[in-house]
Amino acid sequence: MRIFVKDKRHFLWLPIPTALLYSGLAERILLSEAKRRGATLEIEQARRILEELRRIVRRHPKLMLVDIKDRHGARVQIRL
Repeated sequence: MRIFVKDKRHFLWLPIPTALLYSGLAERILLSEAKRRGATLEIEQARRILEELRRIVRRHPKLMLVDIKDRHGARVQIRL
């Protein structure tokens, strides 16, 4: 996954390893965020969500998730 943030003076590029999707850390983060937001999510459901996300990453390796540009030229992109 790659995150790009750019404005007139700054450019930030954050490569985030896709392998994080295959770790138990991703499950724990997903479960804790769901709990914090008041949603009930079982471990099996979290695993299923992450399996689907992994499948999407394999089928569409450069899928653009977010592409935002404002009128001042600042831009944010998040790509798998």
